Amino acid sequence: MTESPDGATAVRVRCEVCGPRVVTLASVRLVGRSGRWEYMFSCPDCGLRVRRSADEALRDALRDAGAAELSVAGEGGASSACAVPDA
Repeated sequence: MTESPDGATAVRVRCEVCGPRVVTLASVRLVGRSGRWEYMFSCPDCGLRVRRSADEALRDALRDAGAAELSVAGEGGASSACAVPDA
C-alpha cells in the first residue's frame, strides 16, 4: 500500500493488458466466494475489469487497509447483506 498524490491510499495492481499500475483503494473490491477470495478493479488506463486471486495475506492486508468487501454464499446464493427472507 502506498499513498497517492492526493493523499488517498493506493494499491499496486497488475492489468493483463497494461502491466503494473497504481489504483486507489476505493477502486478495489475484495470478494469471497466458497472460501476463495479475489480482488477486482478496473484498469485506470485501458478500462479492463480485472479479477485476480487473493491469498490470505493479501486478503488481510486489503481488509486492514479498508477495501470494500463482499462475501457471497455458494453457487447461486446471495450474500448475507443482500439476502431476502422467505415470504
